[in-house]
Amino acid sequence: MPDLNNLESIKNIFKNQLFDAIIISAPINIKWASGFNGSNGWLFITSKEQSLMTDSRYETQANIQCPDWEIQIGERHGIKNILNKINRDSSKKIAILEDEFLLKDYFEIKENINNDKELIIISHQNNPITTLRMTKNSNEVQFIEQSAILASEVMNYGISNITEKITEKKLANLIEIYAREQGADSMSFNTIVASGERSAMPHAIPSNQSILKNNITLIDLGVYLNEYASDITRTFWNGNKNKQYASYYNIVLLAQNIASERAEVGMNARDIHQIAETVFSEAGVSDLFIHGLGHGVGMEVHEKPYIDKNSEDKLCANAIITIEPGIYIRGWGGIRIEDMYQVTDTGLKQLTTANKHLI
Repeated sequence: MPDLNNLESIKNIFKNQLFDAIIISAPINIKWASGFNGSNGWLFITSKEQSLMTDSRYETQANIQCPDWEIQIGERHGIKNILNKINRDSSKKIAILEDEFLLKDYFEIKENINNDKELIIISHQNNPITTLRMTKNSNEVQFIEQSAILASEVMNYGISNITEKITEKKLANLIEIYAREQGADSMSFNTIVASGERSAMPHAIPSNQSILKNNITLIDLGVYLNEYASDITRTFWNGNKNKQYASYYNIVLLAQNIASERAEVGMNARDIHQIAETVFSEAGVSDLFIHGLGHGVGMEVHEKPYIDKNSEDKLCANAIITIEPGIYIRGWGGIRIEDMYQVTDTGLKQLTTANKHLI
């Protein structure tokens, strides 16, 4: 069933906008707004009504998933369905979202709408749907927390199965099988297992390389549970204590701890990234930190707010974010520590629980 609060949040945006209808075509935003998860769908929403356009394959599904929506069944070529709706509806100024529309669809609509209609293009940064999705309601927070807890359990299982000469591929497969056995709907992304020098690649694909003693193993995984994602990374030294590894690991952990302690509601996301940058700079390793500090998590594993040096996002209450500093040294390896947090009025609440004292 759809969350009607999401629909009401969308309708509230009409109060202060220069348009009187909005079209939503991205599947993830359709799902968030209406609950519909078919492969062909368009939403047309005004302040007073909401319509879902799809084809006959999804008629039964749409009526079950969207009981409070007007369901219009048309052709499988969805652009014709939305065109008919635009021209029949009384709305004159219709908003379309820049990051959802293909150019060919935009021009087809523009060339075929009635003369009294106007298309208002909303930029990627000003997309009201992805902005609304940053603030999770209580049900979403609960689902994401459950997903984070399961991901933590799966991570602990993965770490416990790091044995000498197991291959990266085999460990990744064991992790994903275990996740599904524990109830995960699916993985949030293909599990990353990278050992030795290969851990210097942030998005390494598991290989047939064996995990050797006295070396680094990095695991990055996430699960979908109740349609909400999770994301967690741990780095582990397999063998006798190593001073160089311990030194780098403690720098990364310090960057995560300080950034998570200082982050707060209303803060510019790029300023949180800069906190970690400062820790790395003071340690003399700023050139080894080569990616953004984090991102939002929800129905997608990567969504707003994006926490990097160029971000224009701000932290809002009940956003779910990751903080994942890392350093990467070609020819040696990489270290990344990633956790999920709920942004609250009193600071960040950590949601992932897997052991990260892995020196």
